[in-house]
Amino acid sequence: MTPCIADLLNLQNPRPVPVLTTVVIYGAGYTGQLLAQTLRAKKIDVVAFLDRGATPGMTREGTPVLLPAEATHLTQMPVIVAVFNRERSARYRDIANTLHAQGFAIVYSLEQYYISDPKGFPDLYWLTDPSFYQGHGAAIEAASRLWADEKSRLLYCALLRLRLTGADELPEPTPHLQYMPEDLPLRPPPYRFVDIGAFDGDTLSALRQQKGLFESIFAFEPDINNFRALTHRVETEGPFSTGVTCLFPCGVGQQCNTVSFVSDGSEAAKVSLAPAKTTVQTPIVPIDAVLHQSQPTYIKIDVEGFEEEVLRGLKKLLERDRPMLALCVYHKPADLFLLPLLLASWDYPVDFYLRSHGEHTFDTVLYAIPKS
Repeated sequence: MTPCIADLLNLQNPRPVPVLTTVVIYGAGYTGQLLAQTLRAKKIDVVAFLDRGATPGMTREGTPVLLPAEATHLTQMPVIVAVFNRERSARYRDIANTLHAQGFAIVYSLEQYYISDPKGFPDLYWLTDPSFYQGHGAAIEAASRLWADEKSRLLYCALLRLRLTGADELPEPTPHLQYMPEDLPLRPPPYRFVDIGAFDGDTLSALRQQKGLFESIFAFEPDINNFRALTHRVETEGPFSTGVTCLFPCGVGQQCNTVSFVSDGSEAAKVSLAPAKTTVQTPIVPIDAVLHQSQPTYIKIDVEGFEEEVLRGLKKLLERDRPMLALCVYHKPADLFLLPLLLASWDYPVDFYLRSHGEHTFDTVLYAIPKS
């Protein structure tokens, strides 16, 4: 076992944040409110929210929401930064530096607090109880041997270190290079491109700006509101390809089926195991059955935690046509190591690379590039 992996997995009960009794939360959005509910269930007093968008008299569930500059009476209280998304404005180090400059003495990241006291929290994307990773030591070590370059190996260790200790030693994310990293030996365009989890067509626009030329496009998007936006983008900004462009209002999985799907018009629309107000029944198709003669050369998969099911429905195509693959591996804790191991077990000879394109390790992508 490599020293990086061994040292991390041998850590016992990491706790970067001490036991707290009162706290201030920075960020009054969804994550901040989820954190507040969890803390209150643990009998921890949430004194206030801090938020750059606060207005006079603003509250969240009876708790005041203040501008940081107006909260000088709270500067000696611990602050947990509950801004957790891919955007540059969510960078913890910048937020913490600003709060320190405004007089707040003790500032922790959401990751640091979550790792210190995970009880009562739902899993948030890759965040989970650190003991989960210690129970998958063999798989984590096996996946560490798959990476084709040192940059991927270092990133893999840094991602695990963040998940196990809260220590952020990550390289600068590269949002502008997602799906077309300049330092990888990508096959040259034009591509026969399959976009699984196409959202509103943002990937098509981004890749075209990076001179990712398309010979054909097959895009799958199960959220009907997102699908309308996708068709609108293709109609108004297209053509995106020199040949056929096919848009499918359905999801992708291991077999033909229908699933409950949270259809809310956001980029986080996803398959749901629990009924909700926005849940609808959505058709699922296996790519092997739909695109058995298209011979794609590049496949992108971003499906909010349904990635393994999509891959299993792609197995025959991957082994037969051997396209490049860009696979998101940040939605579920085990995806980082179990999904590359799954691919490595198939007749799909590729080199594996890992790159992170968003803050808080959102948009972490596994690139599988066929061997020459």
